[in-house]
Amino acid sequence: MNQLQKVWQKSFADKRYRIGLHVLFWLVYLFLIFVVDFFINNSMIPKWHFDYDGILGTLVANLLLMSVTYYLTIFLSYRRIFIKKRYIQGLFYLIVCIIVYIQLFYFVESIAINYAERLTKPLPPYTKSIAMYTDKGYVYFMTVPILIFQIAISCFFYLFLPVCCKFLRDQLRMQKRQSELKKKNIQLEMDFLKAQIHPHFLFNTLNNIYSLVTHKENKKSAEMVSGLSSLLRYALYDGKTEFILLEKEINMVRDAINSYMNDFIIKPISGLRLHKPPECCLQFFCIYAFDNISNRCVS
Repeated sequence: MNQLQKVWQKSFADKRYRIGLHVLFWLVYLFLIFVVDFFINNSMIPKWHFDYDGILGTLVANLLLMSVTYYLTIFLSYRRIFIKKRYIQGLFYLIVCIIVYIQLFYFVESIAINYAERLTKPLPPYTKSIAMYTDKGYVYFMTVPILIFQIAISCFFYLFLPVCCKFLRDQLRMQKRQSELKKKNIQLEMDFLKAQIHPHFLFNTLNNIYSLVTHKENKKSAEMVSGLSSLLRYALYDGKTEFILLEKEINMVRDAINSYMNDFIIKPISGLRLHKPPECCLQFFCIYAFDNISNRCVS
């Protein structure tokens, strides 16, 4: 099951997997159509069965009819209706595709009937019912309204499943693309926020360290340098994953607060290993809070 999911996901990006998926679909679908044809012929004449030539001819004829009509419908009609939202043009080209299907149906059936007659092979019951129209020529065949209507309905019937599969696949591709874009936008926002905060944070922290050094508070300045080193190491290496432990994030916030406020002593926190927020999430709120407080105090 996992392998099928991987192949399905790769088919959205890799052309080879997409072609393989199309081939697999047509093999399965042609088998289903063959089963439907068998039951139709068997319902007309009980105990009817196909020989080898009949099976091969039916599969080739269905493959030609279905594949040509399907891809023509996708290229001309489907894209205009579902992608470009040009419904009138889409319906017009859908009628064109049905007309093409009817023409192909006539020529395929005519070739199959002539081939069977040359080899003196019995025709399938359904094909035999079509032969009485094809024997009278192309013009007569195209002027039988009931026959043309039946062929057009069969076109809708055979194309319904492939077009539905195409539509569902496009919806899944669109959802996957929107999800990837959403993740990229969030990552870009996070990167932009970090690019804004880090220089400002470094500037304030270095000012605090400078102030401690000038007042000869070497112990506190050493602790701040150590905390700043931990923060930079965390931002460059530890915080590159999508999610991190809440314990580590809170401890980094502790170092950030200690870097801003020299008199604050916050003990390390441990035991919080269940939740995983986005990296640097809490630090952003903390640093912005201290920036706003310092700005208000100055004003």
